[in-house]
Amino acid sequence: MKVHLHIGVHFTKTPRLVQAVRKNERVYRRHDVIAPPVNAYRTQVDDMVMRLDGQAATVEDSTAFIKSLAGDANPRGLIMVDEQWCGPVEHAFEEQMLYAGVADRVRRIAGVFSGAELRVSMSIINPATLVGSVLDKGRASGQANWFAKHVPAHNVSWLPCINRIQDAVPNVPLTLWTEEDAPLVWGRILRHLGDLDSDVTMRAPLSAVREMLSTEGSERLYAYARKFPPTTQDAFERIALAFLDKYEQINIVGPEDGIDGWSDDDINEITAGYDEDIATLSKRDGITVIQPGLVAEALAKDQ
Repeated sequence: MKVHLHIGVHFTKTPRLVQAVRKNERVYRRHDVIAPPVNAYRTQVDDMVMRLDGQAATVEDSTAFIKSLAGDANPRGLIMVDEQWCGPVEHAFEEQMLYAGVADRVRRIAGVFSGAELRVSMSIINPATLVGSVLDKGRASGQANWFAKHVPAHNVSWLPCINRIQDAVPNVPLTLWTEEDAPLVWGRILRHLGDLDSDVTMRAPLSAVREMLSTEGSERLYAYARKFPPTTQDAFERIALAFLDKYEQINIVGPEDGIDGWSDDDINEITAGYDEDIATLSKRDGITVIQPGLVAEALAKDQ
């Protein structure tokens, strides 16, 4: 059985993904994939991780555990989404890097599913936006402030985190997408979680785009998509980009006076480094980066 675990991270709207997966439950079931609600597995997975104490389950124990999650069904795939698997946001800035401890958590959780064909996905976000979002919420603001004051812009990168994950679970394929691109590839993300063919129609593929629009823009997009439903990924992206360009509501993230420790030039450098990280990761073995087709085309031309 293929088991797909999505692990976060914070401020990449994992609850939106949970809702979308639930909304597409019937689509998944038609293709022999089940997506149980998080309260059906969070405690059980946590308990299993604690019992194993860092060791991998035997194939027999893992298979029995997976069967208990699947219930009476005998599916070919199982989807589980839980932002808590990336750890508390207070731990996002340890060791002067992003999510230093997530690799060990992934390794421990992977040990639970030794009897399955495991896949892991993670959505990432511009580190400057991540820090700004933490400061907005006030929770873990001390850790975020410390990070911005002590980590120079040129050292802010997702690569150390991803490197650790790959070292911890070298045989587990890792899928990444960015929070910034998610609205443009929403249908592809939902299909990927269930290992579905590209021609499978998912419910509400424009929901992530509509979330970013004004009320007028959302209504107009809904009406347009009903009248002229996009039939290809390129068409979907072009419609989404057109409505985002005209109706997107821009939310300013972070304190009004900026992020203490990072200048505007620093934030620009972090953003440029983030783009470079994505380009690097998209070429790496063992990693799939889900990107808009128009972006992927531009990258291919640059190579």
